[in-house]
Amino acid sequence: MSSPKRLYRQSASGRIAGVCAGIASYLDADVTLVRRFERTPFLALEVGPSALAALRTMGDVVVRVIADTVLPPAGGSTPRR
Repeated sequence: MSSPKRLYRQSASGRIAGVCAGIASYLDADVTLVRRFERTPFLALEVGPSALAALRTMGDVVVRVIADTVLPPAGGSTPRR
């Protein structure tokens, strides 16, 4: 019986914290596609007023920090604090 797939951060193969690399590994997809799709919902806001662009940027930062905090690192290394 195989163990279920788990979602991890892959800091070694990621750009910043390895969140997109971990999602790509979990989905068996290319990490570039995951990064593109991560940005897609916010592309419409980028052409709007600067207040909407700032809100989108803050949303990205909050989601990234939460994902970096919640997802455990791959390889059994100790979690960052």
